[in-house]
This record gives sequence, C-alpha cells and structure tokens, in this order.
Amino acid sequence: MSDQGIISRQEYDELLEELKAAKSEARKLSRQLRTNERLMETSRLNTVMQENTLNAMRKDIQATLEYNRQLLINCPDIIFLLDSARKYRLGTYAAAAFVGVDPENQSVLIGRDFNEVSRKNLSGELSDNILSAVGLAEGGETQLANIVNGDFRYEMMATPFYDGKSEFLGVLVLMHDVTVLTEAKELAETASNVKSDFLSNMSHEIRTPMNAIIGMTSIGNSSSDIKRKDYALGKISEASQHLLGIINDILDMSKIEANKFDLAPDEFDFEKMLQRVVSVINFRIDEKHQKLTVHVDKNIPHTMFGDDQRLIQVITNLMGNAVKFTPEEGLITLSTQLLSEEKGDCIIRIDVTDTGIGVTDEQKSRLFHSFQQAESSTSRKFGGTGLGLAISKNIVEMMGGEIWVESKVGEGSTFSFTVRLQRRVTTKRELLGPGVNWKNVRILVVDDDPDILEYFMDVMQRIGLPCDTAASAGDALRLVEQNGAYDICFVDWKMPGMNGIDLTNELKSQKSDHVIVVMISATEWSDIEKDAKKAGVDKFLAKPLFPSSIADVINECFGSGRQQKSESETEGIPCLEGHCVLLAEDVEINREIISILLGPTLLDIDFAENGEEAVNMFRENPEKYDIIFMDVQMPEMDGYEATRRIRGLDVPNAKSIPIVAMTANVFKEDIEKCRAVGMNEHLGKPLDMDGVFAILKMYLTDCGQS
Repeated sequence: MSDQGIISRQEYDELLEELKAAKSEARKLSRQLRTNERLMETSRLNTVMQENTLNAMRKDIQATLEYNRQLLINCPDIIFLLDSARKYRLGTYAAAAFVGVDPENQSVLIGRDFNEVSRKNLSGELSDNILSAVGLAEGGETQLANIVNGDFRYEMMATPFYDGKSEFLGVLVLMHDVTVLTEAKELAETASNVKSDFLSNMSHEIRTPMNAIIGMTSIGNSSSDIKRKDYALGKISEASQHLLGIINDILDMSKIEANKFDLAPDEFDFEKMLQRVVSVINFRIDEKHQKLTVHVDKNIPHTMFGDDQRLIQVITNLMGNAVKFTPEEGLITLSTQLLSEEKGDCIIRIDVTDTGIGVTDEQKSRLFHSFQQAESSTSRKFGGTGLGLAISKNIVEMMGGEIWVESKVGEGSTFSFTVRLQRRVTTKRELLGPGVNWKNVRILVVDDDPDILEYFMDVMQRIGLPCDTAASAGDALRLVEQNGAYDICFVDWKMPGMNGIDLTNELKSQKSDHVIVVMISATEWSDIEKDAKKAGVDKFLAKPLFPSSIADVINECFGSGRQQKSESETEGIPCLEGHCVLLAEDVEINREIISILLGPTLLDIDFAENGEEAVNMFRENPEKYDIIFMDVQMPEMDGYEATRRIRGLDVPNAKSIPIVAMTANVFKEDIEKCRAVGMNEHLGKPLDMDGVFAILKMYLTDCGQS
C-alpha cells in the first residue's frame, strides 16, 4: 500500500483471495456447526431413547419381580431352594410358614443353614425325613417321599438342579399338600368297604328267609300231618313278611338316594296310629316275654295332619330294634310328649326306651348312616338291613324334626325323635256314649303292676269315671266284700298267687254274678280264651292300654255310644255273591292265588291275560262287571293303555266302573301315574288281602258280610 492510502492491484487481489478463503472457511465452519448440532441432537435423542428403554426395562424387571414375589406368596405348595452348602436361598411363603417363620419376614431365612432351621422348628422325625431326601438328591437322583405333619399329608419331591455348565448348584424341594385327597381316598375306601359289607349282609338277609321259604315248602309238601303242614305254612308266612320288609327297606333307600322320597300327609287319629304300631309289634314282644308300656301325653291333639304311614314306619323300626336288642323279660317303653304348639303347629317328641344291650359311642356315630349298622359283620348275632335308622332319619327330617340316641352299654337305650305336625280342629270327642248315668258306674281295676293301676286312674280321671284299684286278687275280693259288687272289673290275667281266671271264678260265684269281667293281658287272647270264657270272662282288652280302647270296652259293656266293632265285623270276609270282577293278570300263578283268596267272598271272577283281552271282554259285556282289577305290566297291552281304552269306550259304565291297579310299582309317581290314566285305587304287590277286601266293600256297597 502506498503512502497515500491507495492499495496496489496486487494487494487488492491478495486481500480478495484472503476474503474468499475466509468466506469459504466460514461456510465450512457453518456446515461443520450444523453437522455437529445434528450429531448432538441425535445423541440427545439416543440418550432419551436409551433412558426410556432403561425405564421400561426397569418397570418390566420390577413387574417380573412383583409377579415372582406374588408367585412365592400365593403358591400353596411348599417350595424352597438350598444351595450346595444346604443354605436356604429362596422359597414360597408356604415354605417359610412350614418351618415356623413369618412369611412377611422370610428374608431372615436367606443364607441360613437348613439343617439348623429344620431341626429347630420341625419335629425330629419330620426333619429327618426331609433332610434324608435332600441328602439323596445331592447324590444326583430325584427323591419322592410321603411326609406326615400332624393331621396333614404331603407328597415331597427333592431334586438336584444345575447351571448351564452342568455344575451342581443345590437341591429344589417341593411338598404338595394331599391331605384332602388322602381323606377323600380313605372315605371312598371306607364307603366301598361299607357297601361291600352291606351287600354281603344283604345276601345273608335275603337268603335266610328264602332258605326258610324253600325249606318249609319242601317240608310241607313231604308231610302228611296236617299240623306239620300248618306249622310249615306259618313259617313260610313269617319268612315272606320278613323278606318283604327287607325289599321295602331297599326300595325306600333307593328312593331316598334318587331324591324321589316324598311324604303323603293327611288327617289321622294320633292315638289310633300308636295302636296300629303296637298291634304290629305286640306279637314279637309276646314271643320274648317282654313288657311294653305306652304313655300318651293327654295334651297331644286327637286329630293331626301329617304322614301317619311314615310316622308308623319310624316308630315300628325303633320298637323293632328295641325288641331285637332287649333280652327276654326286658322292659320297653313308648312315650309321647307335646313339646310346644304355636298356631296349630305342634312339635311332638316320641321316645322308645329299652333295657337292652345298649350301644357304644363309636357305634352311635354310625347308626343313622346308610348301609351301616352297629354290628356289621356277617357273623353278627342280630340281623337286619342296616337301612331302617337311615330311612327313619330321612323321614323325621322331612317332617321338620330330628332323631338321636342316648345309651350306655349294658344299660339299654333311648331312641328319641321330634316331628312337626298340624293340629286339626275337630269337635270335642266324648269318649263315653250317651244314655248312661256314668256317675253311678262303679269300676274296679286289679293288676299287680303299679304302673298299670296309676295309668288306669289317670284315664278314668280324664274320662270322668270313679275307679278303685287293687294290687292283687286278695285285695280285690276284700274291696268287693267291703264296697259291694262293681259294675265292671278289669282283671289282669297273670298275677302272683291267684291269677285273673281264678279271681273271675270267685267274682262270678258270689252274689255279684252280674259283674262284667274284662280280662287285660299282653298275652294273645287265643292262648287263654278257652279257660277265660269257662271262668266267665266277658271281654278281653289287650295290653298296652289306650284311653280310647278302655272307653270303647266300657261303652260296649253298657251298649252305649260309639261301640267297638267285633273282630268278625271289622276283619271278616265280605259276602259278594252276585257281583262279578274282571281280573287282568298275565301271570298264571297270580291268577290262581287271587282266585283262591277271593273264593270265600262268592265273587264271580273273569280272567284276562293281557290288557287288550281285558278291553275286549269289557267292551263285549260292560254291564256284567262291577269292578276291574288291572295289573300294570302285561304283554301286548299294559294296564295303563288298557285303562285309557276302557275309559274311552262309548259303552255303559266305561267312565264309572271302578278300576283298581295291582302292581309291584309302589312309588308315589307310580300311584300318580295310575290315577292319571283313570284308575280309582292302587294295590301294591304282594297283595294285602285286608286292603283288597276294604276296596271291595267300598265299591260294592250293597253286599252283606259273612
């Protein structure tokens, strides 16, 4: 540059080049800056992404750890890991609880020697069993074992575990609780054994009466002695009734297990229901010379609403057991009590007490279970199906009650149950009939049993009659001498010293020969009838005594009011001469039996061998028949279809003629099915001839009686 400030061309060019170079460098630096900025942004983004990835990984790890923790908390099995030095490394909460450590604080177990932990917190035998399995697993083999800890049962597996290089790291122990499975298995085995015992006993119970039936049939056939034949027939009848009872028990139990066991409630006379029970069981009591006492609570309503047939079944079963397990000359008591009543809803308790062999506490726990008995071996002394008490329990519970037993071995038992029955409002029942000045009637009761005398006094007070009592024949004669003749003397047959027949002779030989003597005894009337009538006994009253039966006898003596029908009137065979029955039955032996049994009624009987034949016979002569007995199961056309066809005929009497089902199908649904197709009545096989006669009397009302 010159002194005047003017630059030369050369200098200018040099400056221009420098400027160009500077601009080029600036552009280069600018590009580098932008590149660096992009690199920095990319790096920042990568860093953010890495942080996000790490955060996600941390969350996943935390979630996995939480799942693992929850797995350890919720796993019901006892699982834990031991390292090669048998130090506790990891385990489920159940494992911590198993060794006596709070699961929430199981970290105290980590690193501890398991030998020390187990021996400190577990029983010696349990610890030894686990450590033994662990020791064997350390040798390289998986070990299985069953572990018992008090009431708990476990299946244990101890197995070695390794790293990826097959280096031994320790032992994994798993213990699974199989207590419930074990108990279920034991229960199943017990149930199987019980049913096996039941089937074995059933075979014995069924074959025993069958053997008697077959054997006595052979004896009867081979004998020409009429008494021996009668004896064989009597035993066949007893065995048949026993076999029928077994079959009924099995059928009832099958209905219970199939949920088809129902009640059929109706109005019934409570006292007469008890009388029916006693009449069924009395002959067995008489056979063993036992004494039966019945106590009827006077507060129990006369007429009740409930299933009296099922109630009879329960009481009969309990009393049958009492007779069976009570020795000869033992005592049996049937007691009833009204526990409470609210709006006509009555809770009644019934007790059956005996002086028999009793039952143990262990036997009590099995008594009311299906297929079980107090004594179940086939060599047991006492027979039975083992179903009666289970059926009774079901019936009682369906009647809103409960059943239980109190007993001491060797001292007898009391079986008690409650039922809920409805009171039926009826007019007050007068036990004594009209037309007699009852205040002037004088009654004497003679019995050596103070309980009988006390019972008579209570009954006489209830029905409003004066009564004197004597504990012996001598006392009775002194009362007669002192007070004069009595109108009615109730005299026990079996008394020490002078018995009832001898006393009757004395009473009849005195001026009081107009006295009416009623013999009271638990003995069958047929056994003493000849001597009693010879002595002058006028009437017989069977023990145990009931208020209504006592009142009925008194009414009979004075010809008043509601008189008890004589045996011939209540149980006689009706005379049905002039009537004709159509009997549809496909089994020849059944037709023969019914024909013979109905022979004394003088009925005319036409037989049809199937339903179709019965329909045709009725269609051809509808006015000939007064009643139809219809078997249900027959070939070609069954009884249901035959009944439908008859009801649908356009002939006289088709809609009105009584049709009675005769069938072995006796379930409630079977009876309802018979009703649904138009049958009027149902008779179960084997036939109860009293039931047959009752139906004949009901529908053939113009008949007389023989």
